[in-house]
Amino acid sequence: MRERRLSPRVSISAPADFLVLGESGVVDTGVIKDIGWRGCRITIGRRIPRGTIDVTLYLPGARRITCRGEISWQYSLEKEGLSAQVGVCFRQIDPSDLREIQRLVRLRGGSW
Repeated sequence: MRERRLSPRVSISAPADFLVLGESGVVDTGVIKDIGWRGCRITIGRRIPRGTIDVTLYLPGARRITCRGEISWQYSLEKEGLSAQVGVCFRQIDPSDLREIQRLVRLRGGSW
């Protein structure tokens, strides 16, 4: 059975930086694998604790987007030589940044 999504998503490959709040200023870098109006999936080099994070997205054809998010799920990818994929739900995002994400999703024909 296919998962029903609440917003359309598109596959992309773009860099992302994120800071786990509560850790001592450690900034991690990952790759955005897909993005939608409410969140994104990022491949990273380590498992991180659940909770709130600050995320900077470098989307193709868009300016840098900074938002606050929350880790909603994560799982290991040992077989691919990577540590984890992380699902991030956007919690605090500037309306103009959200419009930029929505524009990107529409241009790339996001699927439900």
